[in-house]
Amino acid sequence: MPEPIKARNKLPAEAVKRRNVELALSNAEQIFRLLVDAVSDYAIFALDPNGYVLTWNRGAERFKGYKANEIVGQHFSRFYMRSDIENGKPDMELRVAADEGRYEEEGWRVRKDGSLFWANVVITALRDQSGVLRGFAKVTRDLTERKRAEENLQQLNENLEKKVRERTEDLIKAAERLETAVKSRDEFLSIASHELKTPLTSLKLQVQMRKRAIEKQGAQAPFTLERLRQMVEDDEKQINRLNQLVDDMLDITRITAGKLTLQTELVDLCALIQEVTDRFAPQLEAAGCQVFFDADCKVEGQWDLYRIEQVFINLLTNAMKYGAGKPIQIKVSAADGIAKLAVRDYGVGIAAEDHERIFLQFERAISASEVSGLGLGLYIVRQIVEAHGGRILLESKLGEGSLFKVELPIANEPARRQSHQSR
Repeated sequence: MPEPIKARNKLPAEAVKRRNVELALSNAEQIFRLLVDAVSDYAIFALDPNGYVLTWNRGAERFKGYKANEIVGQHFSRFYMRSDIENGKPDMELRVAADEGRYEEEGWRVRKDGSLFWANVVITALRDQSGVLRGFAKVTRDLTERKRAEENLQQLNENLEKKVRERTEDLIKAAERLETAVKSRDEFLSIASHELKTPLTSLKLQVQMRKRAIEKQGAQAPFTLERLRQMVEDDEKQINRLNQLVDDMLDITRITAGKLTLQTELVDLCALIQEVTDRFAPQLEAAGCQVFFDADCKVEGQWDLYRIEQVFINLLTNAMKYGAGKPIQIKVSAADGIAKLAVRDYGVGIAAEDHERIFLQFERAISASEVSGLGLGLYIVRQIVEAHGGRILLESKLGEGSLFKVELPIANEPARRQSHQSR
């Protein structure tokens, strides 16, 4: 009797155990499904081997905007940009996941409303015990905020680097300007000291010679009226030269500081040119330069008399210096509201490559050893002409002389530079 009873009790126990295992597995599967479905920070869903959506959790609905009944059964390529679809990117990701077990990347994905979000994507191949591919698990994280923060940081870094580069370039340029200014100052001081010393040495020598003559012969010193006149003229030349050098240095200081001022008044250019030409008649005669002056009856304009005289004197003295004793032609005319002054010489001329250079500071048409001066005359002339709203042009060839042409607006109103400061 006991044996049959034991046999009857054993079968129900195995069935109960098996049923309990099945219930536990079913319960675990339900719990896992609930867990996956409850996750809202990750999009977790399954794909079949061809990439069609099988499951959909709350996070997937939150990130991508689709409800489960809208997306289950649809191909997962719907989440990709058109360019990625055309390039076969979705299929490539599944191939890599199938071949290597998983695929991971970060990139732009598309929501239901067409907006983009930056996603971290992991695709894992799902195989059964026999190794047959049953589908894929896809987990997606929305990293858009992190991406934007990185882009903002990158933009800030780029802006900072740009500002650093710009500031560095500014500092380099400032250093270059400072170096140039120092060189210009040193060159200016060197030239100025030499040019100032020359007339001073001449004056000193003249005074010493007279002193010795007076000490030697007393009141009977052989200074004839003609000799005295010659000595006074020589002194006057040296004093005028010193005065011109000082004026040039003062003008450069004003120009550099942006304080070149104009005191405009009604000026008859023809009368001014005639008066200056007459004044320089002795120097022109000594240089062997005959002047031919062609002018309209009257050319009037609102200009700074002193400055325009300065322009013409510079052009006239240059023509004497470089004219090699040949004729100088001067012409004044007016047309279309523009007064025109032309000064032509037939001297050494200027090479084409030097046409612009001679209007710079400390530059001359020929070697500094051949002529005196600071090399500032034409630079100052251009600044004065441009301050009046005009321009100066040069036509010249080596060996054929030079033609300087000044154009000045007749109704000039240089309000920005006009001032009543004293010169």
